[in-house]
Amino acid sequence: MFKVGDTIILNDCDQPSGQMVAVVVKDDGENYHCEYLNADARFDHYSKPPMRAGRLERATKLEKFGVELHAADGRYWCEQVLDSFATYPDRSLRKWQEFGGPIRHMARPHLALLLWPK
Repeated sequence: MFKVGDTIILNDCDQPSGQMVAVVVKDDGENYHCEYLNADARFDHYSKPPMRAGRLERATKLEKFGVELHAADGRYWCEQVLDSFATYPDRSLRKWQEFGGPIRHMARPHLALLLWPK
């Protein structure tokens, strides 16, 4: 279902917005390991070491939100290009929640290299 390098929103508690994008960094066959792409220090506790996130039953790939991920100059941003078809467990529609246009965030450098190798 997921592979290393997939960009996701981890669960239905994380706000589906650019600041909360996580990256699958490892699949050990039993658990996925994830880190937040955002380099903001508030996410360090979850990203150093990477979170062991079970089998990601509640994670949603960015594509389901109709979102494309872009990067330049050490920053990343999400752009909603299609309508969201992501849903909550009760099957109600889950919308992308980044209002006012794409916001640029500093990316963790090692994850940027995983996502956008040179």
